[in-house]
Amino acid sequence: MDLIKKIAFIGGTGKLAIPVVKILSENGFEIKAIVRDLDKAKQLLPKNVELVLGDLYEVKSIEDGLKNVDAVYINLATETSRLDLPFYEEREGVETIVKAAKKNNLKHIYKIGALGAYPNANHISTEMVVPNRIRLEGQKFIEQSGINYTIFDPTMFTDNIPNQIKGNVIQWIGNAAVKFYWITANDFAKQVLNTINNPNAVNKHYPIQGPEALTPQEAFEQFIANYDSDLKVKSFPLWIVKAMGLFNQKMKFMGHMFSYFGKTPDPFYADETWAELGKPTTTVKQFAQQLKSTK
Repeated sequence: MDLIKKIAFIGGTGKLAIPVVKILSENGFEIKAIVRDLDKAKQLLPKNVELVLGDLYEVKSIEDGLKNVDAVYINLATETSRLDLPFYEEREGVETIVKAAKKNNLKHIYKIGALGAYPNANHISTEMVVPNRIRLEGQKFIEQSGINYTIFDPTMFTDNIPNQIKGNVIQWIGNAAVKFYWITANDFAKQVLNTINNPNAVNKHYPIQGPEALTPQEAFEQFIANYDSDLKVKSFPLWIVKAMGLFNQKMKFMGHMFSYFGKTPDPFYADETWAELGKPTTTVKQFAQQLKSTK
């Protein structure tokens, strides 16, 4: 088996990709980041990461960017509730990447998706949200490429909690009573590391879930108790956000997603993931304490 030594990242400056870039670069892998903004990438990524310009709308730039690497890690997002767009990064963009990967004879494709797009999920009782529909369509290009692949299907990331803080309030929309197995991006990055050159991690989807199941309300309360006791939790009515979405596409998307979060359970699927890639250990409490120590 030819070992993977150099990995290209597309979407490497994303918040969920940066910890993966860091842990791989710290463990002997060469990293090339294909980015649209070199200055931003220089500020966010380790200095030993090779940076090249590339854009999914410019096919040749992706073909050139994937030269002289062994694998590619895809970190893209679909943030729309519309199904009539001509181009989605996680569908047409993924198709472009797959074609470029085949042209350059890459050994492996890695991609982060979502638990709602996990093929073996049996908890999707409601209509699938648009981002997951697009993901599944895009992932078919990977699965049918003939290139070895590993796709990660995560639940809620604990790292998103600080992003919900506005002023002294942690904001949520609609129902905050569904439990999720919260996981930190650093614990996820360790699991990604354990897939590289792992013969058991070939042509698989891995559900990514953390060590404890908490509702958003419970997670926020633990975060507040261990990070900043002056913070409060505020849940906005979903109907207000949906009404605002009649005039604003961003609010429409948020209403679409939080409606899904509020009624879709998060059963535990990650037994095999933990057995093969390691069990995540960081709780919401520990994450908050670590974050507080860096203030």
